Amino acid sequence: FYEISIIVFFFFQTEDDIRDLVLSRGLGDVYKRQNLHNEEMKKGEKDITLDQKKQYNSKSGVIEMTSTMIAGMKQTIYFDDYGSKRATYIEAPSTEGVKTSRTAIIEDKGYITVYDLDSKDGNKALASEAQIGVIGTTSYVASNLTPEIIKEFDVKSIEDFTVLDKKCKGYTLIVKGIKSKVWVWERIPLYIQAQIGNDRMIVAQASSLKLDIPVSPTKFQI
Repeated sequence: FYEISIIVFFFFQTEDDIRDLVLSRGLGDVYKRQNLHNEEMKKGEKDITLDQKKQYNSKSGVIEMTSTMIAGMKQTIYFDDYGSKRATYIEAPSTEGVKTSRTAIIEDKGYITVYDLDSKDGNKALASEAQIGVIGTTSYVASNLTPEIIKEFDVKSIEDFTVLDKKCKGYTLIVKGIKSKVWVWERIPLYIQAQIGNDRMIVAQASSLKLDIPVSPTKFQI
């Protein structure tokens, strides 16, 4: 079971002492275990499943992200065919005695592969069976503002915000009972704020954006 989300990374320590990596690429948090859901994500709202249709206005590009969740974590997102092909490469710094990890998430031809670049091990699942978490749903909604989605998630316009010299349109929305803010340029979310819990605000921000450049096909291969 995978829950897909983008842009923020989490580490969890499970009861059997296995560290689970939760990644965010803009479309959802990838959970290895269903029991990692929090209570806000169990309230029975309709889940969005990952859509392989055109996601961005630009045909190809490279996005680098930073997050306030964990210092030093690096995320690079490559996409082609207007986002129908996506590859997210993550390098997570060592923490609490656990060595640095390198992970790739490949989305192509209706499948998602989560692959550990060091152990050469991974899992593959149908994208249509994936569900999106709070951060990922926020990103997905911001890139797909149809009248139905605007109504379902109570999307409202807010002040513009400039990220990487791009004037981004701002929106608030309610996802699974959690209020989020997102700023979007050309359907690409460049800045996200999400209130997780009572006193934790996560901020994810693009640090570099290169569009309509050649992306090697090897980036989407394991």
